[in-house]
Amino acid sequence: VTGTLLSLDVVLFYFFWEIMLLPVFLMIGQFGFGDKVFTTIKVTVYTMAGSLLMLVAILYLGVAYHSEFGVWSFAYDKLMQISILDYNTKVWLFLGFLVAFAIKIPLFPLHTWIMETYKNAPTGAVFLLSSIMAKLGVYAVLRFMIPLFPEVYIEFSTWFVIIGLFGLVYFGIAALMQDDIKRMFAYSSASHLSFIAAGIFSLNSYGINGALYLIIAHAIATGALFLLVGLMQEQTGFKTIKDLGGIAKKAPIFTFVFAVMLFANVGLPGTNGFVSELLIIFGVFNFNIYLGVIAALSVIIGASYMLWMFQRAILQDRPEGSPELNMRDLKIKEIVGLVPWVVLVFIMGFYPEVFIDKFEPTVTHYLQDILQIGATR
Repeated sequence: VTGTLLSLDVVLFYFFWEIMLLPVFLMIGQFGFGDKVFTTIKVTVYTMAGSLLMLVAILYLGVAYHSEFGVWSFAYDKLMQISILDYNTKVWLFLGFLVAFAIKIPLFPLHTWIMETYKNAPTGAVFLLSSIMAKLGVYAVLRFMIPLFPEVYIEFSTWFVIIGLFGLVYFGIAALMQDDIKRMFAYSSASHLSFIAAGIFSLNSYGINGALYLIIAHAIATGALFLLVGLMQEQTGFKTIKDLGGIAKKAPIFTFVFAVMLFANVGLPGTNGFVSELLIIFGVFNFNIYLGVIAALSVIIGASYMLWMFQRAILQDRPEGSPELNMRDLKIKEIVGLVPWVVLVFIMGFYPEVFIDKFEPTVTHYLQDILQIGATR
């Protein structure tokens, strides 16, 4: 993961992008649940197939650079200098990169691997996938696709804002239908990542800054929720909503941390989720007022399924006659591990400028110098 973030040579980036799969492959195959072998093969083949298209696009860019300048280079800043490619070729290269990144995010309709993977994977692998690896797809769009194909990015932006908002609604409704908490969080994660994608393609600083902020906020909230659900599954033996209940009475500290992360996930004012979602909504409004209205209204879906799940699985008492769940409260070491996350949720909610000031200059540079559309549109 670190190699992927630090690579400014696209071949090196591709190498690290592929070997990121190795720990997930081993974790799911060795420690997963259910049909873990099929799940492992599916996620590996699915993501590698998309990455092969990116490899073809990378090699094409390298050959184009050699044709124009007479030397071989796959350095990111060198490939930005290529001027001999026509628009149609750039569109195909753009799509080659995008398929690999869209699978990793995942965007509709390239999302079908995520549900069974999250359901059957052990907690550590789910945490790695949802909090870190999925975000690298968004990072890669910003790092490589905007500088290499700025005019194609602008041309296709409307389509991807629409796809992002459609994914927000589609995955949100799908989450409402789930009884398995891990599957529900998988759809919830896909819904938030679709919202992030809408912000990334909104062509203004509000949307892109909001998307980058939501990457951090979502990683904290969803990562913690997956860890807590994993702990709950380990203690009770259940992860279906109908089999749970009465957790609040048996584990009040667990319930408090779960509630904080859940409210951050749905964007309660005062949490980091609120700041990021509000910025994306402003960005989409700035992009297109009708899509902005859809974005603002669609956020309600996320609150619906999260609060309904919380009420049934955590707060609500178990049916009379049901056996007591074997659920303990958080241990001291678990509390110590989770306290920084809880604190960060509120620090990011009340003082967002501390974090946004770090990446806003880069966003402004992209908009003004590379896309040449100004900082707001």
